[in-house]
Amino acid sequence: MTSSVGWGEALWDRFDAVQSQTSAGIETSNVTKTFFAKLAEVEKEYAIKLSNLCKTFAQAPPNRDTNQNFRQVWDSMIGTVGEISSAHNNFATTVSAEVSQKAVKSSQVMGESLSQATKTYQTNEAALTKAKSEFAKAKKVYDKIEKNAENAKAALDKAEKHDPNNREKLNPYRRDYASKAKAREEGERNLQESLNKLNAFRTNHFYNEQRVVMDTLQAGEQERSETIVTTIKETCNLYLSVNGAEKHALEALSSQCEQFDKVGDTLTFMNSSKSGQPLPGDLQLSIGKKQEVVQSDKKEKKHKREKSETTQATQPQQQQRESAPPPPPPQAAKNLPKVQLMYDFPGSNPGEIGCHAGEVVVLHNDSGDGWMLVAKSDGSQGYIPSSYTQKV
Repeated sequence: MTSSVGWGEALWDRFDAVQSQTSAGIETSNVTKTFFAKLAEVEKEYAIKLSNLCKTFAQAPPNRDTNQNFRQVWDSMIGTVGEISSAHNNFATTVSAEVSQKAVKSSQVMGESLSQATKTYQTNEAALTKAKSEFAKAKKVYDKIEKNAENAKAALDKAEKHDPNNREKLNPYRRDYASKAKAREEGERNLQESLNKLNAFRTNHFYNEQRVVMDTLQAGEQERSETIVTTIKETCNLYLSVNGAEKHALEALSSQCEQFDKVGDTLTFMNSSKSGQPLPGDLQLSIGKKQEVVQSDKKEKKHKREKSETTQATQPQQQQRESAPPPPPPQAAKNLPKVQLMYDFPGSNPGEIGCHAGEVVVLHNDSGDGWMLVAKSDGSQGYIPSSYTQKV
């Protein structure tokens, strides 16, 4: 809440204190500027480390043909970490380019305002000192005139007391006193005029010029502190947006982990590796049939080898059929609103769709929970964070 009494009235004689207060505020702005710059650096470095981690471990688990369920979960985890990296990178870019610059500008504006106010105040003080000096000179001249008049009056009184009836002797004293008394009257008028000028200057100085200087510093101090608080709030909102994107991505990954079919991969491997042969029976100890046993073992091994080669040859075709993409959804209606992406969004989780910064998409649904259902120009649909978009 702003006080109804400005610094110009309450602190009219405390410019040094106000100047010190303003300088401390500027230093606070500089500290805030440094903090936001360092915060952007930390977030940028964090985003880079996450991105490099994803690149390093994207293909870390062996890509076994029969381990598709686990591979999907692993890829989703890498994609989720990539989305988190992208969100923190966007945060760092915004803080560095926008939030931090507001603190820089606030510090610069306040510094210029203080410099100009100090110069104006010093100019006003010098002019006031000069006016006081001119009045002091006028007072000194008047004091001399008054002293001469008092001396002339004393001489006349002394002459009249010594020889009151000697007009010829008294007349020179009377003329001298009359002349100096008239000079004193003129000096009084001049002194009063000089005093009036000094008082008029003091009134203008203390009630107008100096008040403007002080109130200007007060307004600048209020604007500076408000700007800093605004940048803090903007940073808070940016973090909330990052946390929202992280929460959505992590919830999607957690849901996929809960649906993981631990039996599916092993069954796929077992079915693809079955020999189709019954369990071997007991070997019979027979000298005459030794050669027959050996030949039976050779036939069994040959059959297994041919079965394995046949399975490996047919698996790529089966995988190619299973990984074929579904048909694209119908095109979005032309009368639906459109939004434009401000940042890259990889969209690596189920239900999401990847988009590039600057891409324009059609908005199908915005439920207000931080995610939008959109359609791209090729007809593909999916969810993207609403904080990544702006209206077209």
